[in-house]
Amino acid sequence: MKYELKIHFEDLEQLDSCIEKTYFVWGDRGKISKKRSKLEIEKDSANWIVLSGLSGLTVKVENEQIIDGTMRFTITQKKDEITLTPCSIYCIKEGDKYSFY
Repeated sequence: MKYELKIHFEDLEQLDSCIEKTYFVWGDRGKISKKRSKLEIEKDSANWIVLSGLSGLTVKVENEQIIDGTMRFTITQKKDEITLTPCSIYCIKEGDKYSFY
């Protein structure tokens, strides 16, 4: 059986901004850009506890308000900072939701 890590990301503004900057701002029309925006995980959040110590692994992020399904990220931890970098290759925007593949 294959296991995967999946978390719910609450901050809609930060998530939407990350998606727009990574997939659409540079004229990439939904293909991941080399200039990727990152999500910062707050130290006092539940996600910090789950992601701490997992640097280099991937995680699927869900938020049913703006993501249809999940979006993949790579976890990076440097001392007291955890960031998530998008690694899903393609994004499609349909209405107010994003889909990734």
